[in-house]
Amino acid sequence: MEAYRAALINNVHSKVVLEVGTGTGCLAMIASGARATMVYAVEATDMVKIARDTINLNEEVRND
Repeated sequence: MEAYRAALINNVHSKVVLEVGTGTGCLAMIASGARATMVYAVEATDMVKIARDTINLNEEVRND
């Protein structure tokens, strides 16, 4: 996971990111934190509910 984090931090600043098969949304959140201009997280399974909840919870934590 650390290699993915480093790659995102070093490459997505000011870019649009599309994550297909987002699962839990972890990589999408890393991309967002690395200052991507926009992050689209796409999930075709019921995991989308978990991803949505995880991302919303993290957004609430950031705004507190």
